[in-house]
Amino acid sequence: MPRRVHLCLGHTGATQGRPGAVHVTPKGERFDEVKIVRAYAVHAAELLEASGLVVELDGAGSYRSRQRRAAHYGSPYIDCHVNAGWREGWAVRGSVFHAPHALGGARLATQLAEHLAPLVGGAKVWDTSPDDWRRHAHSNLMSTGRAPAVVFEPAFLDCPDHWPVLREPEQIGAVLAAGVLAFLG
Repeated sequence: MPRRVHLCLGHTGATQGRPGAVHVTPKGERFDEVKIVRAYAVHAAELLEASGLVVELDGAGSYRSRQRRAAHYGSPYIDCHVNAGWREGWAVRGSVFHAPHALGGARLATQLAEHLAPLVGGAKVWDTSPDDWRRHAHSNLMSTGRAPAVVFEPAFLDCPDHWPVLREPEQIGAVLAAGVLAFLG
């Protein structure tokens, strides 16, 4: 069986008629979460497929059903997002979340963060505790122990330091693909 990777287009309910977050800069430039996530995930999928992996690029169905498909194959599951809610004075960094009980999740999160850090000025791996992950917005995505599952939030829509990267989401896609390939060895 070929090796698989599942890339979930998180918050890209555009296929279901729901918009994602949009941030407008003081100069009127728009950063649309749905478009950015779709662009970086599609680019990552192209790079991963070129390396011989089967990539499930998924934006349809519930989060739970998408994650179950990944668990069925035992393949890495990455829920792709762009963060929002940055505040002045915060350390600017991307984030990768995983639940401690998800098989291989910590190692996948670490590989993704290590590849992301140079692009966005740092990346943090969030090892959510058993109590915290149940309250975390993405708890459905990380609730299996059968496959590595992470939530990938590489940049903030509303952080001026991240706008150059968000203008070229293919950079994020290349980092995502490199991190997955490093994880799979």
